[in-house]
Amino acid sequence: MGIQTNIILGGLLIASLGGSVMYINMQNSKIDKLNIELSVAITNQEALKASVEKSNKELQDQLDREKIYQNKNKTLAKLHSVDYKKIGLEDYGKPGNYVARQVSRWSKQYRASETDDIEAMNNLIEWLPKNIPDDDETSIVHGDYRLDNMILKNNQVMGILDWELSTLGHPVADFSYHCLSWRNQEAFWDEAKLKDLGVPTENEYMEMYCENTGKDLSKNWEFYMAFNMFKIAGILQGILGRVRDGTAASKHAEERGMMVYPLSEAAWKIITDNF
Repeated sequence: MGIQTNIILGGLLIASLGGSVMYINMQNSKIDKLNIELSVAITNQEALKASVEKSNKELQDQLDREKIYQNKNKTLAKLHSVDYKKIGLEDYGKPGNYVARQVSRWSKQYRASETDDIEAMNNLIEWLPKNIPDDDETSIVHGDYRLDNMILKNNQVMGILDWELSTLGHPVADFSYHCLSWRNQEAFWDEAKLKDLGVPTENEYMEMYCENTGKDLSKNWEFYMAFNMFKIAGILQGILGRVRDGTAASKHAEERGMMVYPLSEAAWKIITDNF
């Protein structure tokens, strides 16, 4: 009887222990599952936090760019509104006929350094002086107004650098030169992308200047864009002339100078598309 009892009790004990082990294993499995779920939840939470932080930074960058472009525009408009006579700069340059003088100058420069017969340049040299708008005015112009010639703090323009090209000239010629990025740089061609970045389109930026100055640039805008492309093409041809003469300093001079071809063609296309 005692042996049988012990056997039965032993069996019950083993069964009991086995059940406990199974129970413990089940609980451990549940804990492991909870740990996995918790880890996933933490990872998701961190990913969500990172996503929110990225979105906030992108939004802040967008707002910063919007402010920078607004202040760039406003600053140039203020420069063009300065009464140069009142501040003693009557002799800072030759007043009047700035565009006509520039067309003449760069036509002569182009001919002096000409290395090829570029039909688009020939067309521009003939067409531009005959079609200069009758909107002549004079202001201080910077000549090379762009972001890397500015000192900014808290998105405000605190100073303008590199005044070597500044003179008395036509404000619209100066502003449209500043706007050439929208024509010459592919990054500025996707208007949806520009909106996401907080960068205005060319038309929005032009209208911003109109609001800041009270001018209406719509009538002659395309002329000034073609004029400025022609001007740069003349500069590029000068580089090719130095390459021809063996006086070019940069090893990339010829590559850069060759841009006279697409740039002059783009300028002439503006004329044929709009006039």
